[in-house]
Amino acid sequence: SRVDRRQLQSCIRDRGRTAPSRTARLLVVQRVCAGFVVIGAVAATYCASDLPGSSPTLGTSLLGHAAWFAAGAWVCTRTMSEGPSSTSRSADERLGLAAVLLVLAASPLGGGLLFDRGAPVHAGLRELLYAAVGALIVSAACRRRDVDGSAALRVLSSGALVWIGERSYAVFLWHLPIAFGLMTLLKLDLFEGSFLVVAGLTLGCSLIVADISWRLLERPVLATVNRRSESRRQQADQKQSTGLRDDLSLIPISEPTRPY
Repeated sequence: SRVDRRQLQSCIRDRGRTAPSRTARLLVVQRVCAGFVVIGAVAATYCASDLPGSSPTLGTSLLGHAAWFAAGAWVCTRTMSEGPSSTSRSADERLGLAAVLLVLAASPLGGGLLFDRGAPVHAGLRELLYAAVGALIVSAACRRRDVDGSAALRVLSSGALVWIGERSYAVFLWHLPIAFGLMTLLKLDLFEGSFLVVAGLTLGCSLIVADISWRLLERPVLATVNRRSESRRQQADQKQSTGLRDDLSLIPISEPTRPY
């Protein structure tokens, strides 16, 4: 028996249109991440100004630094949808460029030094430079094919740094309350000779608390989300396969002609 090719192609094409598109969802996430990059730069610029409602506290919050995280997330979703970048720049070149941009962000181009906010335009530019640094570091890490030939990626792939990387977001969240708690409890002043003591205690306590947070909160939540995502993906594939099989059953099958 023979199935009409045009009807089969039309059936598969229509079924593909009705199925949820992973690429389309990733594209939406990329646009959201790009929006957060803009929001982070605007928030940093606004908080460094003297406009009504501006606050330095908002500038140091998660919203004020949203561009850093959003740029890295944008690179991840782009890699998931399109694969690693095919440009000729190696992982080491990207990490080197990230180091150059980090130096520029710490220069007068990024505003004042230490706790001087600088002009609003400098604050916004500094935020964009940090976002570019984050994007370059993540894009270098996404180039798995360069791991064997990249000394930097081999170091970043070591067990100790992977352990720290898994807990780095928890360290970011916990280090400030821990630092202020230690200074209050031990009656230490950060700017009167106690910086190294406060920094050392904060780092050690933050790593301990971050490890507990990772084991009891982050890892279970990520595992649950991944299981649900995999289950939904399998259900969608099964539904699409069933629907395609049902559609194929409706296509008329013509008997081959027999020569006489």
